[in-house]
Amino acid sequence: MNFDLNQLLQQGPVREFLLNQVGKQLGVTNETGGNLLTKGLSLILGGMSQKASSTEGASSLFNLIRNTNLQGNPLDILMGKSDVTTNSNNLNNLFELGKNILPSLFGDRTDVVASHLATSTNTSPAASKGILGLLLPIVFSFFKDKISSGFGLSNFTNLLAEQTRAVSTELDTGALTALGFANNSFSDVLSDVAKVGTVSAAAAHTATARPASTTTTTVKTEPAKSSSLSKWLIGAGIVLAALFGIKSCSDKGSTTTANAPAVQTTSAAEAVKVSDGLGNLAWEKTDKDLTVSGTVQNDGIKANILDAFKGLAAGLPLVDKLTVDAEADKFSFNNFSGLADLFKDFPGVDGAFADKVFNLLGEVNSEDAKTSLVEKAKALLGNLFTVNADKVNVNEPEAGVLADMSLSKLDLDIMFATASSEINPRYFRRLNALAQYFVENKRAGEISGYTDNVGDAAANQQLSEQRAKSVRDYLIKQGVPAESLTAVGYGQDNPVADNNTEEGRKKNRRIEFNVR
Repeated sequence: MNFDLNQLLQQGPVREFLLNQVGKQLGVTNETGGNLLTKGLSLILGGMSQKASSTEGASSLFNLIRNTNLQGNPLDILMGKSDVTTNSNNLNNLFELGKNILPSLFGDRTDVVASHLATSTNTSPAASKGILGLLLPIVFSFFKDKISSGFGLSNFTNLLAEQTRAVSTELDTGALTALGFANNSFSDVLSDVAKVGTVSAAAAHTATARPASTTTTTVKTEPAKSSSLSKWLIGAGIVLAALFGIKSCSDKGSTTTANAPAVQTTSAAEAVKVSDGLGNLAWEKTDKDLTVSGTVQNDGIKANILDAFKGLAAGLPLVDKLTVDAEADKFSFNNFSGLADLFKDFPGVDGAFADKVFNLLGEVNSEDAKTSLVEKAKALLGNLFTVNADKVNVNEPEAGVLADMSLSKLDLDIMFATASSEINPRYFRRLNALAQYFVENKRAGEISGYTDNVGDAAANQQLSEQRAKSVRDYLIKQGVPAESLTAVGYGQDNPVADNNTEEGRKKNRRIEFNVR
């Protein structure tokens, strides 16, 4: 389906269908959905334009869009015009795809942007992230279609500037602050941003006829009165068009200017680009085989990846679904052996990159294992990558029965989720056995709750009381006489280990039974 992003803003079938889906998926009114749609689109385009303000950023965004794997046209899926809709999970997958690549666009400001959208539309952060997750694949699909039809970086950046101009009235001070613009005092944005497309195109053609040094002169001729956002957009459009438009324009005249400086510039533009991200590299391990997929720049990189993952396959067939594309960026990261070796300790977890976002999917047997996996992945990949472990489930084995329940002081060894007093079902068998022992032996005493010293002392005190009460209530439900048990919270008092270490803090977060 061919469409213009402006159709998302104007009344018509596209916006109507999309608003219908927003209402169904996010549970908001049509009016609220309209505000979310308009403001969400402006934030995405604003974030894309900011990311494209440098050579590296524009190239990274271009390749992120090109390498994002979209299972069908997102709008066709939403409007019921795709076979993909026969599987209801694909709509949820569309939302999840968008949410997973949000950090690639907004970086560490993802939550700030979502919070601003929630505040400005009087909705919840979950709804704001939902609309951003829905819109991002649609926006990427629009640009990816243009790239697939032959758009290079020059045309891409010009189109991006044009689309941003169309929504610039929504980029108020709050939005620009959330997006992290250097200067957030802006007024009369629309009239200045209107110049972006024209100036960008002129700069690209100027670069063809003159040596590269003349580009600087073109930039300096812009009026000084423009507002800060307009200055940034115009400057970005000129620079990007000059940098990336040289190739497309100079190709037309290459037969008559073989020795001109423009030809030398073209050669530089055609040099292999290096990306800090890992495109769409992914792997999935089953009990039958290990499949590695993605797009790589050359056969050498492909061979290195396959050799590295042979060890992770551990004798299983290695299915090669890697595609070689000479136009793709070369990865700056090359420690594929280290990447594969890391997951030997986590056989139930697969990985999928979305440029600089590393999505982990699968299962581990404890929260500690999940934490360890994330920390090791961050250490290996470095600060350029965001590690997302939301899809890693913790399937902890059932806790065993305490060895000696006759002790006058028992550490029940029960772990709670952060800021929660809900008992994990894995401890039910242990507590059931303890309740039976208390009934049979007529034991009475105190259930004591403790925390570490992280956070507010008063809040820790309250949490320790709630956790002690949860355990007491559970034991009473299993038949222990209510009068035989009390519940007391001690907060961060009486530590049994050093609170300056994670291991020590873990030991201090405990539930005890003490005979009274």
